[in-house]
Amino acid sequence: MARKSDAQKSAESDVGIFQRGLGPFVVAGESTRMPIVFTNARDPACPIIFANDSLLSLTGHDRAGLLGESIYSLIAEDADPSVVAAMRRGFQRGAGVDCEVKCRRKDNSAFWAALFVNPVFDAEGKIIQHFVSFFDLTKHKQAQAQAKLLIDEMNHRVKNTLATVQ
Repeated sequence: MARKSDAQKSAESDVGIFQRGLGPFVVAGESTRMPIVFTNARDPACPIIFANDSLLSLTGHDRAGLLGESIYSLIAEDADPSVVAAMRRGFQRGAGVDCEVKCRRKDNSAFWAALFVNPVFDAEGKIIQHFVSFFDLTKHKQAQAQAKLLIDEMNHRVKNTLATVQ
């Protein structure tokens, strides 16, 4: 059995505290089909402290390997830098963020997701976590690319036809 790092032990402790504090909400989060994570807002790297089974299924990660990792580890290296910068600003300011971003699975394959980030406040109004939900847009993005390809081909053929007529 592999030894757990301090970051892993800390993340597991955070999950335990988190689950005891939110009770029924965590049960709902674990059972929803919407892929979700919670991150620690007190750490600029936004380490993941909770990931439900839907997110694990979407990304191919296992819970033990993902807890304690930065939320940014799920973002593809070739993702739009302006989107990633907007995400970082949202996390830093504790503002809600809605964006479409290219993500990566454990096997490094890409998928597109709409991310919805919302801060979670404690009783004193301090941001303690971020709630992040993912909506898989991969099929939608593939359909968009296919439609663009067909439109470009149609435009090309129309130009050829007009050139022939002229």
